Amino acid sequence: QPLLTDAYGAPLTFSGGASDILMLGVVSSTYSGQDGSQLGVSLEQAMPLHRSWLNFNRIRLRCEQPIPLGPFTLNLRGKAGTVYGDLPPYEAFPLGGTNSVRGYAEGGVGSGRHFVEGSCGLR
Repeated sequence: QPLLTDAYGAPLTFSGGASDILMLGVVSSTYSGQDGSQLGVSLEQAMPLHRSWLNFNRIRLRCEQPIPLGPFTLNLRGKAGTVYGDLPPYEAFPLGGTNSVRGYAEGGVGSGRHFVEGSCGLR
C-alpha cells in the first residue's frame, strides 16, 4: 500500500491519492553578457486536459552579476519564483543546498509557493 502522507500527516500529493497527473509546458530563456552576467527566466504551465489533472503556473527568475574589484571579483546572485494554482508538495520550491543555503540539504531549510533568495561571494 502506498504512503499517502508524510511524518507530520501532510499529503504527499495534491489529490490526496497515490499519484497526480500532470502535463507540463515549459518556455525558458537565458541571456549571457560579455562581462559574465546572466539573466534567466522560465515559465511553466501545467495543462489540465482533464478536470482531475493539476493546473498551475510557475515563474522563475535567476540573475548573476560579477563586479571586478582589482584582483578580486564580487559575484552577486539572485533567484526568485512563484507558483499560482494547484501546488503539490513535490512541485514546491526547495530552500537549502549547495546552490542555496550552504550547510543544509536541498529543502532542508524549507519549501514554499514563493521565494526570493540572494547571495554574494568574493573570489
